Amino acid sequence: MAFQTTVSDLLQTYVDKIVRISQRRVQETVEWVGKDVASVLAEVAKEGYFSSEFIYSGSYIEKLAVYIPEEFDLMVPIECGKGFKTEKTFHSDVKYRLVFPKGNRKDSKWEIQSFFLHAEKVMEVFEEQVISATLNRDIDVYHRRPCAAAVCVTIKHGWERVNVDLVPFVKNPFKEWPIAWPRKDAPWPSQAKILEIKKAGIDLVAKTMWRPSFSAIERIILEDIDADGGHRKDGLKILKRVLQSSWERVEKALCSYHLKTILFWTCEKHPDPSEWATLEDSLNLLVDELIRGLEQCSIPHYFLPGENLFEDTGHLNVLLEEVKQLRKDPVSYLKIETILNNRVGEKLTSLIPDVWSEARFTTEEMQLWVSEDSLVEYFTQNPI
Repeated sequence: MAFQTTVSDLLQTYVDKIVRISQRRVQETVEWVGKDVASVLAEVAKEGYFSSEFIYSGSYIEKLAVYIPEEFDLMVPIECGKGFKTEKTFHSDVKYRLVFPKGNRKDSKWEIQSFFLHAEKVMEVFEEQVISATLNRDIDVYHRRPCAAAVCVTIKHGWERVNVDLVPFVKNPFKEWPIAWPRKDAPWPSQAKILEIKKAGIDLVAKTMWRPSFSAIERIILEDIDADGGHRKDGLKILKRVLQSSWERVEKALCSYHLKTILFWTCEKHPDPSEWATLEDSLNLLVDELIRGLEQCSIPHYFLPGENLFEDTGHLNVLLEEVKQLRKDPVSYLKIETILNNRVGEKLTSLIPDVWSEARFTTEEMQLWVSEDSLVEYFTQNPI
């Protein structure tokens, strides 16, 4: 029992001192980012193709963020009217064509042929309009990668820089539920949650073809996932923090969306709330599922299990061994960061540039600006 208590105490300390971020700081950033984006989209919307409204998406709105607010995903509705007809392409569950309803065509700016709304042209037009709207503003627009579904901008606010992905989307154009989910007899999520998800529907985003976006329904799943007192989100956030601080340096194959997918699969396989009652048990369930995925070189998409989220499965052995070490002895695996954090407040000021100190951050917030590498180097030379 003493060992169990030690592990639980360590994990809780890790969450409280290393993983949690300042919600006040997040809210402040959301406010000024939202103001600048709203101003840009108000200009874009004058052309009549895209909405001036936007929807926050991703880890901050899902309360899964584990680092300072430096990157946001914003969904921008496409204003093309209602009543699209969706057509699957090449017998695919993930690629669609959108056909305008009769008499509801836009002008030639979309380069519509046979009444199709072409995804690539939509992204080209959106990028052009965002670039035009950001002229003479303190906002940088980055050249869009081929097939990318977002226009990336960096918004500046004093010394702060925040990256924002602007993602045009078509709101739920399907007349019927388009995917084979939920799985038959799956015990999770609840029927009430499934009904809420199906009511929200599945959106489409523009790549080379139109592809489903599950961000809205993922947000619905996550919003009260721990209402039973479980520790699912905190377990996931521990893994995200370790990914950022350690695993990304070991192997680039793993990303935060893989970990969120691991959470969904684990919840479906382990629906009993008692299995998530402690932070240690919750973390172990997630790590076990991650180990299975790495051993099999496969993490199926939760909503489209025919898709393997591991595109490159050739170099996972080193990462697998790291994850196994975390599972075997989380105390040792997380110990260095926790010990440093216990005393970092006493010596932190000398590590932080004057500009941070003048901003009057709390000690906890300032820690988030300092990488583990610099802390390890500092305390190696200056033992506590």
